[in-house]
Amino acid sequence: MHEFTDVVRHYATFTGRARRRTFWMFILTGILLAAGLALIDEALGLRVSTRPDDDGLLVSLLTLALLLPTIAVTVRRLHDTGRSGSNLWLLLIPLFGWLTLLAWLSEDGQPGSNKWGADPMSAAGRVPTPAQNN
Repeated sequence: MHEFTDVVRHYATFTGRARRRTFWMFILTGILLAAGLALIDEALGLRVSTRPDDDGLLVSLLTLALLLPTIAVTVRRLHDTGRSGSNLWLLLIPLFGWLTLLAWLSEDGQPGSNKWGADPMSAAGRVPTPAQNN
């Protein structure tokens, strides 16, 4: 859960690198939150339309709240693989762009420093947790 809160805390940080674990745990937590809120939307009748594939009010608010953090952590994840964040524009290419990005986001990060910062797996790239500060 700390990966999710770390990403949200750095919601507009487009510099640096993000570990693969950080990225995928953020995505998984977002999906689980959306699923839980979808159940609440359904139970409370908060759907904004009658179409079954439309999101409810709470899921729509969550999506809006997580839009910028999702873009930022995706850019940082691309940096970790040695690619520019501008590769995110590949999302505009249906299927090919999506699959290419999925493959890149699933790759190991580059070991050592690259032009976007220190390796997040090294001691220099890690942000100290409150327990480590004592």
